Amino acid sequence: MADRLGTEDLLLVSVGILALCAFIVWLLREEMEAGEEASARLTEDLSQGAFSLLRDSSHLRTIAAILGLTIIVGTLLDWQFNRAVELHIVGEDAKTEFFGKFFAILNVVSISVQVVFTGWVLRRYGLQVALLVLPLGLAVASAGILAVPVLLTASLAKGTEGALRYSLDQATRELLFLPVPTHVKYKAKPLVDLAIYRGGTGVGGILLLLAVNVAGLGIREVSVLVFVALGLWIAAALRMRREFGRSLRRLIGVQDVRLEELVVGHLNAETIEELRRTLRGGEVERITYALALLERAPTPELARDLRELLDHPDEEVRRRAVATLSKMRSEGHADDVRPLLEDASLDVRTEAVRYVCEFGGVDPAAQMESFLSDESEVRLAAVG
Repeated sequence: MADRLGTEDLLLVSVGILALCAFIVWLLREEMEAGEEASARLTEDLSQGAFSLLRDSSHLRTIAAILGLTIIVGTLLDWQFNRAVELHIVGEDAKTEFFGKFFAILNVVSISVQVVFTGWVLRRYGLQVALLVLPLGLAVASAGILAVPVLLTASLAKGTEGALRYSLDQATRELLFLPVPTHVKYKAKPLVDLAIYRGGTGVGGILLLLAVNVAGLGIREVSVLVFVALGLWIAAALRMRREFGRSLRRLIGVQDVRLEELVVGHLNAETIEELRRTLRGGEVERITYALALLERAPTPELARDLRELLDHPDEEVRRRAVATLSKMRSEGHADDVRPLLEDASLDVRTEAVRYVCEFGGVDPAAQMESFLSDESEVRLAAVG
């Protein structure tokens, strides 16, 4: 539209869109007024103690550091990109047309990453890799700017940041709050999302003011500041893995309901690994709780660990291990389950009968008939 209407006339289009937004707000004014008082009370309640929670929680401090450094790097890259456009594209209409095409393509790419890759990366590689994709990608792109400070390299850096920040990186940052207890999250998250965002923007602006207006640095030299911020960002991301694991272990220990939401709705590599550690070396109560979670979210990756629990001394662990293998429809364990047909616990024998009938490699009806004709305790389990 820029080539037909011109940059100045496009501002009128923007005014029309803003007027439409204002009209929608006016239509919703009654609902908004009704919630203002409650919102004000909630904001006051959330602000009380939020800073102390952030100060006392290493997990929250690490999240805040990652977000703050993300904003700082984004601010620096924005300046490099805009400066490159200013230097290499002549004419306001040409610049407007370039920005329109660039951000249209960027939005399509960002949505594609969100739909196609975000869930796959988190499930297969976990939070650690997902947290490092953006800073490592920006490090490569910034190296290009440092070597050849032209519009192409600046556009690639801005494109990398825009495509990943609001898709994979945003989804990953949201997951970081899941192991945080509910009452802590409701107080601390608004502070992290708002105050840290504004603070990061302010710090990035001050760095640019000093670097460009005071020190007279150009596009290439600002890349050095980007690399420094990226180094801190990567260090915070590496620390986040330890913090996330520690928070998961605490939730398993206290059997916090937040962990159920994490496992059932957002199962990822870190969560799977923490559950594996619990199954292999946890106390009976923790193992039982982990098995209960896995019954709600069957995880084939843990089938081998479940098989090792079939001879566990605790009968509830044995029963849940067989039940979970059935829930995840994990075949190939019938020979390991068969000894449990003679287990002292009726509940364990019942689960063993169900598994062998379904995955024993024999027609289920024929298998059940065989069990019912058995004179041992297996028959009682089959009837039960």
